[in-house]
Amino acid sequence: MRPGKSGFPHSLSIAINGGVGHCRVVYQDGHYGFAEPYITYSSLVDLVMYYKDHSLAHHNAQLTTKLLYPVNQPNL
Repeated sequence: MRPGKSGFPHSLSIAINGGVGHCRVVYQDGHYGFAEPYITYSSLVDLVMYYKDHSLAHHNAQLTTKLLYPVNQPNL
């Protein structure tokens, strides 16, 4: 998770298949998500924990992965 650009408060950058993919995080009415109607998470932690168990491909077809661990951090 990093500070976003172009009016988005955060972006999620994901290392996958030797490259980096990105998903913009939307903040609306006190909730976070990647796009309507999925702006349902009350915190960034809740959003990340959900995608630990669910694929990001629904939001970006190139990101056929789940969140495993922070880049440059040990496998947890």
